Amino acid sequence: GDGVNDAPALKQADVGVAMGSGHAVSKDAAHLILLDDNFASLVHGIEMGRLVFDNLKKVVLFLLPAGTFAELLPLLAHFFLGTPLPMSPFLMIIVCMCTDILPSMALIYQQVESPLMLRPPRNERLVDRRMLFFAYLYLGLLEASSAFIAFLWYLSDQGISPGEVFFAYEYWDAEHLGLPQAELDNILNTGQSVYFLTLVIVQFGALLALRTRYTPTLNHNPFSIQAAKRNAHMVAYGALSSLSAVLVICLPVFNDSFGTRWVPVKYLAPGFGFGGFIFLSDELRKYWSLKFPNSLISGAGW
Repeated sequence: GDGVNDAPALKQADVGVAMGSGHAVSKDAAHLILLDDNFASLVHGIEMGRLVFDNLKKVVLFLLPAGTFAELLPLLAHFFLGTPLPMSPFLMIIVCMCTDILPSMALIYQQVESPLMLRPPRNERLVDRRMLFFAYLYLGLLEASSAFIAFLWYLSDQGISPGEVFFAYEYWDAEHLGLPQAELDNILNTGQSVYFLTLVIVQFGALLALRTRYTPTLNHNPFSIQAAKRNAHMVAYGALSSLSAVLVICLPVFNDSFGTRWVPVKYLAPGFGFGGFIFLSDELRKYWSLKFPNSLISGAGW
Protein backbone atom coordinates (compact mmCIF):
# COMPACT_ATOMS: atom_id res chain seq x y z
CA GLY A 1 0.00 0.00 0.00
CA ASP A 2 0.97 3.63 -0.35
CA GLY A 3 -1.84 5.67 1.19
CA VAL A 4 -3.10 6.58 4.65
CA ASN A 5 -6.10 4.27 4.24
CA ASP A 6 -3.72 1.30 3.64
CA ALA A 7 -2.06 1.66 7.05
CA PRO A 8 -4.44 -0.65 9.01
CA ALA A 9 -4.04 -3.44 6.44
CA LEU A 10 -0.28 -3.00 6.36
CA LYS A 11 -0.20 -3.20 10.17
CA GLN A 12 -2.23 -6.44 10.27
CA ALA A 13 -0.49 -8.17 7.36
CA ASP A 14 2.11 -10.88 7.93
CA VAL A 15 4.49 -8.74 5.87
CA GLY A 16 3.25 -5.26 5.12
CA VAL A 17 4.95 -3.68 2.09
CA ALA A 18 4.79 0.09 1.56
CA MET A 19 5.92 2.04 -1.48
CA GLY A 20 8.87 4.37 -1.17
CA SER A 21 6.85 7.16 -2.79
CA GLY A 22 3.86 6.53 -0.51
CA HIS A 23 2.56 8.43 2.53
CA ALA A 24 4.63 8.51 5.72
CA VAL A 25 1.76 6.88 7.64
CA SER A 26 1.81 3.79 5.39
CA LYS A 27 5.59 3.57 5.71
CA ASP A 28 5.37 3.66 9.51
CA ALA A 29 2.81 0.85 9.51
CA ALA A 30 4.68 -1.38 7.04
CA HIS A 31 7.33 -4.00 7.72
CA LEU A 32 9.13 -3.38 4.43
CA ILE A 33 9.48 -0.30 2.24
CA LEU A 34 10.17 -0.59 -1.49
CA LEU A 35 12.34 2.44 -2.07
CA ASP A 36 12.22 2.04 -5.85
CA ASP A 37 8.49 1.09 -5.98
CA ASN A 38 9.48 -2.05 -7.89
CA PHE A 39 7.99 -5.39 -6.83
CA ALA A 40 10.92 -7.19 -8.47
CA SER A 41 13.05 -5.85 -5.63
CA LEU A 42 11.22 -8.25 -3.31
CA VAL A 43 12.55 -11.22 -5.26
CA HIS A 44 16.05 -9.77 -5.26
CA GLY A 45 15.81 -9.09 -1.53
CA ILE A 46 14.77 -12.69 -0.80
CA GLU A 47 17.64 -13.95 -2.92
CA MET A 48 20.15 -11.75 -1.09
CA GLY A 49 18.72 -12.82 2.27
CA ARG A 50 19.19 -16.47 1.39
CA LEU A 51 22.70 -15.77 0.14
CA VAL A 52 23.69 -13.99 3.36
CA PHE A 53 22.26 -16.84 5.45
CA ASP A 54 24.11 -19.45 3.38
CA ASN A 55 27.40 -17.56 3.57
CA LEU A 56 27.06 -17.09 7.33
CA LYS A 57 26.62 -20.86 7.71
CA LYS A 58 29.73 -21.43 5.60
CA VAL A 59 31.80 -19.01 7.69
CA VAL A 60 30.65 -20.54 10.99
CA LEU A 61 31.22 -24.08 9.73
CA PHE A 62 34.71 -23.21 8.52
CA LEU A 63 35.70 -21.57 11.81
CA LEU A 64 34.35 -24.23 14.19
CA PRO A 65 36.64 -27.23 13.49
CA ALA A 66 40.12 -25.64 13.40
CA GLY A 67 39.39 -22.75 15.74
CA THR A 68 38.00 -25.01 18.47
CA PHE A 69 38.28 -28.77 17.99
CA ALA A 70 41.72 -28.93 16.38
CA GLU A 71 43.08 -26.64 19.10
CA LEU A 72 41.25 -28.43 21.90
CA LEU A 73 42.69 -31.83 20.96
CA PRO A 74 46.32 -30.86 21.76
CA LEU A 75 45.24 -29.65 25.20
CA LEU A 76 43.23 -32.80 25.89
CA ALA A 77 46.13 -34.98 24.73
CA HIS A 78 48.51 -33.00 26.92
CA PHE A 79 46.41 -33.20 30.08
CA PHE A 80 44.85 -36.66 29.81
CA LEU A 81 47.28 -38.62 27.62
CA GLY A 82 50.48 -37.09 28.95
CA THR A 83 51.86 -35.97 25.58
CA PRO A 84 54.01 -32.88 25.13
CA LEU A 85 51.87 -30.03 23.84
CA PRO A 86 51.44 -30.71 20.08
CA MET A 87 50.79 -27.04 19.28
CA SER A 88 52.10 -24.09 21.27
CA PRO A 89 49.72 -21.41 22.62
CA PHE A 90 51.33 -18.85 20.30
CA LEU A 91 50.54 -20.95 17.22
CA MET A 92 46.97 -21.42 18.47
CA ILE A 93 46.64 -17.63 18.54
CA ILE A 94 48.01 -17.37 15.00
CA VAL A 95 45.40 -19.90 13.83
CA CYS A 96 42.60 -17.90 15.46
CA MET A 97 43.78 -14.47 14.33
CA CYS A 98 45.25 -15.17 10.87
CA THR A 99 45.07 -18.57 9.20
CA ASP A 100 41.48 -19.23 10.32
CA ILE A 101 39.96 -15.77 9.95
CA LEU A 102 41.46 -14.74 6.60
CA PRO A 103 40.12 -17.66 4.48
CA SER A 104 36.72 -17.41 6.19
CA MET A 105 36.43 -13.82 4.95
CA ALA A 106 36.56 -15.12 1.38
CA LEU A 107 33.38 -17.13 2.06
CA ILE A 108 31.53 -13.89 2.82
CA TYR A 109 31.88 -12.93 -0.85
CA GLN A 110 30.71 -16.29 -2.19
CA GLN A 111 28.32 -15.90 -5.12
CA VAL A 112 24.79 -17.28 -5.41
CA GLU A 113 24.51 -21.01 -6.03
CA SER A 114 22.43 -21.97 -9.05
CA PRO A 115 19.45 -23.57 -7.23
CA LEU A 116 19.19 -20.85 -4.57
CA MET A 117 15.76 -19.50 -5.58
CA LEU A 118 14.38 -22.98 -6.32
CA ARG A 119 14.48 -23.96 -2.66
CA PRO A 120 11.36 -23.93 -0.48
CA PRO A 121 11.10 -21.31 2.30
CA ARG A 122 13.80 -21.77 4.90
CA ASN A 123 12.99 -23.72 8.04
CA GLU A 124 16.38 -24.14 9.70
CA ARG A 125 18.59 -22.50 12.29
CA LEU A 126 21.89 -20.87 11.51
CA VAL A 127 23.60 -23.49 13.71
CA ASP A 128 21.77 -26.81 14.10
CA ARG A 129 22.60 -30.39 15.06
CA ARG A 130 23.49 -31.44 11.53
CA MET A 131 25.93 -28.57 11.24
CA LEU A 132 27.57 -29.31 14.59
CA PHE A 133 27.86 -32.99 13.67
CA PHE A 134 29.49 -32.09 10.36
CA ALA A 135 31.79 -29.53 11.99
CA TYR A 136 33.06 -31.57 14.92
CA LEU A 137 32.60 -35.27 14.16
CA TYR A 138 33.63 -34.99 10.51
CA LEU A 139 35.71 -31.91 9.69
CA GLY A 140 37.07 -31.49 13.20
CA LEU A 141 38.20 -35.09 13.56
CA LEU A 142 39.81 -35.14 10.12
CA GLU A 143 41.64 -31.84 10.57
CA ALA A 144 42.87 -32.66 14.07
CA SER A 145 43.81 -36.24 13.13
CA SER A 146 45.87 -35.14 10.14
CA ALA A 147 47.83 -32.64 12.23
CA PHE A 148 48.37 -35.15 15.06
CA ILE A 149 49.54 -37.85 12.63
CA ALA A 150 52.07 -35.43 11.13
CA PHE A 151 53.24 -34.46 14.62
CA LEU A 152 53.78 -38.10 15.66
CA TRP A 153 55.44 -38.91 12.32
CA TYR A 154 58.01 -36.18 12.78
CA LEU A 155 58.80 -37.20 16.37
CA SER A 156 59.11 -40.84 15.29
CA ASP A 157 61.66 -39.90 12.64
CA GLN A 158 63.67 -38.13 15.33
CA GLY A 159 63.88 -41.35 17.34
CA ILE A 160 60.94 -40.67 19.70
CA SER A 161 58.33 -43.40 19.26
CA PRO A 162 54.59 -42.90 19.92
CA GLY A 163 55.02 -45.08 23.01
CA GLU A 164 57.40 -42.48 24.41
CA VAL A 165 55.06 -39.63 23.48
CA PHE A 166 51.86 -40.90 25.09
CA PHE A 167 51.70 -40.92 28.90
CA ALA A 168 55.12 -39.30 29.06
CA TYR A 169 54.08 -36.68 31.64
CA GLU A 170 57.15 -35.92 33.80
CA TYR A 171 59.27 -38.38 31.80
CA TRP A 172 59.41 -35.99 28.83
CA ASP A 173 62.90 -34.72 29.54
CA ALA A 174 66.47 -35.17 28.39
CA GLU A 175 67.32 -37.72 31.07
CA HIS A 176 64.58 -40.22 30.22
CA LEU A 177 64.73 -39.79 26.43
CA GLY A 178 68.50 -39.81 26.21
CA LEU A 179 68.78 -36.58 24.25
CA PRO A 180 70.41 -33.25 25.06
CA GLN A 181 67.80 -30.82 26.38
CA ALA A 182 68.50 -28.27 23.62
CA GLU A 183 67.98 -30.94 20.96
CA LEU A 184 64.78 -32.19 22.63
CA ASP A 185 63.41 -28.63 22.78
CA ASN A 186 64.21 -28.11 19.10
CA ILE A 187 62.49 -31.39 18.15
CA LEU A 188 59.36 -30.42 20.07
CA ASN A 189 59.32 -26.89 18.58
CA THR A 190 59.61 -28.31 15.07
CA GLY A 191 56.90 -30.88 15.81
CA GLN A 192 54.58 -28.11 16.96
CA SER A 193 55.26 -26.23 13.74
CA VAL A 194 54.49 -29.41 11.79
CA TYR A 195 51.12 -29.65 13.58
CA PHE A 196 50.43 -25.99 12.83
CA LEU A 197 51.31 -26.07 9.12
CA THR A 198 49.44 -29.34 8.57
CA LEU A 199 46.34 -27.76 10.09
CA VAL A 200 46.68 -24.72 7.84
CA ILE A 201 46.97 -26.91 4.73
CA VAL A 202 44.04 -29.17 5.56
CA GLN A 203 41.91 -26.06 6.15
CA PHE A 204 42.27 -25.17 2.47
CA GLY A 205 40.63 -28.48 1.58
CA ALA A 206 37.77 -27.55 3.89
CA LEU A 207 37.61 -24.06 2.36
CA LEU A 208 37.16 -25.46 -1.15
CA ALA A 209 34.57 -27.95 0.10
CA LEU A 210 32.51 -25.36 2.00
CA ARG A 211 32.26 -22.89 -0.88
CA THR A 212 28.94 -24.44 -1.85
CA ARG A 213 26.30 -26.41 0.05
CA TYR A 214 24.63 -28.18 -2.88
CA THR A 215 26.48 -27.37 -6.11
CA PRO A 216 29.63 -29.31 -7.13
CA THR A 217 32.76 -27.26 -7.80
CA LEU A 218 32.79 -28.06 -11.52
CA ASN A 219 29.39 -26.38 -11.76
CA HIS A 220 30.48 -23.40 -9.66
CA ASN A 221 34.16 -22.83 -10.36
CA PRO A 222 35.68 -20.09 -8.13
CA PHE A 223 38.11 -19.21 -10.94
CA SER A 224 35.43 -19.03 -13.64
CA ILE A 225 35.43 -16.20 -16.15
CA GLN A 226 31.75 -15.73 -15.31
CA ALA A 227 31.34 -13.05 -12.66
CA ALA A 228 28.30 -14.84 -11.19
CA LYS A 229 30.50 -17.79 -10.17
CA ARG A 230 33.90 -16.22 -9.62
CA ASN A 231 35.29 -15.49 -6.14
CA ALA A 232 38.60 -13.68 -6.49
CA HIS A 233 38.68 -13.01 -2.75
CA MET A 234 39.41 -16.69 -2.18
CA VAL A 235 42.75 -16.35 -3.93
CA ALA A 236 43.64 -13.10 -2.17
CA TYR A 237 42.71 -14.17 1.35
CA GLY A 238 44.14 -17.66 0.81
CA ALA A 239 47.46 -16.10 -0.20
CA LEU A 240 47.46 -13.84 2.87
CA SER A 241 46.72 -16.81 5.12
CA SER A 242 49.55 -18.85 3.58
CA LEU A 243 51.94 -15.91 3.81
CA SER A 244 51.18 -15.34 7.49
CA ALA A 245 51.79 -19.03 8.25
CA VAL A 246 55.11 -19.07 6.37
CA LEU A 247 56.33 -15.85 8.00
CA VAL A 248 55.55 -17.17 11.46
CA ILE A 249 57.73 -20.26 11.00
CA CYS A 250 60.47 -18.61 8.93
CA LEU A 251 61.26 -15.22 10.45
CA PRO A 252 64.03 -15.33 13.07
CA VAL A 253 62.09 -13.00 15.37
CA PHE A 254 59.37 -15.65 15.74
CA ASN A 255 61.92 -18.50 15.86
CA ASP A 256 63.79 -16.89 18.74
CA SER A 257 60.85 -15.48 20.68
CA PHE A 258 58.17 -18.18 20.26
CA GLY A 259 60.11 -21.30 19.30
CA THR A 260 58.72 -21.76 15.80
CA ARG A 261 60.77 -23.74 13.29
CA TRP A 262 60.88 -24.41 9.55
CA VAL A 263 59.17 -27.69 8.63
CA PRO A 264 60.64 -30.36 6.32
CA VAL A 265 58.32 -30.59 3.31
CA LYS A 266 57.64 -34.32 3.52
CA TYR A 267 55.81 -33.94 6.84
CA LEU A 268 53.16 -31.81 5.15
CA ALA A 269 51.89 -34.85 3.21
CA PRO A 270 49.13 -35.69 5.75
CA GLY A 271 47.77 -32.16 5.37
CA PHE A 272 47.50 -32.44 1.60
CA GLY A 273 46.12 -35.97 1.86
CA PHE A 274 43.43 -35.21 4.43
CA GLY A 275 42.62 -31.85 2.80
CA GLY A 276 42.13 -33.57 -0.55
CA PHE A 277 39.96 -36.22 1.08
CA ILE A 278 37.71 -33.58 2.71
CA PHE A 279 37.26 -31.80 -0.62
CA LEU A 280 36.66 -34.92 -2.73
CA SER A 281 34.33 -36.60 -0.22
CA ASP A 282 32.16 -33.49 -0.01
CA GLU A 283 32.13 -33.23 -3.81
CA LEU A 284 30.84 -36.81 -3.98
CA ARG A 285 28.17 -35.91 -1.40
CA LYS A 286 27.03 -32.99 -3.54
CA TYR A 287 26.86 -35.08 -6.72
CA TRP A 288 25.02 -37.85 -4.89
CA SER A 289 22.59 -35.35 -3.33
CA LEU A 290 21.74 -33.92 -6.74
CA LYS A 291 21.01 -37.39 -8.11
CA PHE A 292 19.36 -38.84 -4.99
CA PRO A 293 18.06 -35.88 -2.94
CA ASN A 294 16.22 -38.09 -0.43
CA SER A 295 19.08 -40.47 0.27
CA LEU A 296 20.85 -40.99 3.61
CA ILE A 297 24.06 -39.40 2.24
CA SER A 298 22.12 -36.31 1.22
CA GLY A 299 20.74 -36.01 4.74
CA ALA A 300 24.23 -36.27 6.19
CA GLY A 301 25.20 -32.88 4.75
CA TRP A 302 25.02 -29.55 6.49
